[in-house]
Amino acid sequence: MPLLIIDTNLPRSKIPKTFVNDAAELIASIIKQDKKHVGVLVKTDLIIGVGGSEEPAALGKLQAINLLGGERNNQYTAPIYEFIEKTLGIKGDRFVLEFQAIEGSEVALNGKTLADYPK
Repeated sequence: MPLLIIDTNLPRSKIPKTFVNDAAELIASIIKQDKKHVGVLVKTDLIIGVGGSEEPAALGKLQAINLLGGERNNQYTAPIYEFIEKTLGIKGDRFVLEFQAIEGSEVALNGKTLADYPK
């Protein structure tokens, strides 16, 4: 279950109404998973500085089980950065993205960890 988390200093009013759905579609397409398994969390109105400046910026994290690492991360980076710039107007030098590979036993859904679900 991939999860995209975006923390930004933009106000809620600057986040497009379709952002969560569009972000889920993007992540599903680049990691080749069904959109119904993708989570998106956006936190707005935060105090964030990048490079010592509080101009519009975002910090992102993509978490996933068995889908991240090495060359995969390189393949995912450009589409995510393009999406953030296009939808939020945040340039690449104002957006920091972290990839976090996690184990199925570290995520639960519907009362069970994902390690307990069939592969």
